[in-house]
Amino acid sequence: MKNLFLKSYVILFLLASEFTLYAQSPGDEDGSGPGGVEGDDPVAPINTKLIILAFAAVAFAYYYFSKRSQRNLTSN
Repeated sequence: MKNLFLKSYVILFLLASEFTLYAQSPGDEDGSGPGGVEGDDPVAPINTKLIILAFAAVAFAYYYFSKRSQRNLTSN
């Protein structure tokens, strides 16, 4: 019972602390205050190397499943 309580307390603490980590500090409504996350940072493009990432994912999946099928053939 004590072990179950400890595990549930740790999980609850970790989940509750996640919300506070992403909390935004108080600032002005337009985000120009000292606590806002908006600022004069340059825009970071997300999709510039997305095709290369997709190709790497397909290559890795092919490699993984080919090794897995070879292992299953040798074990039978």
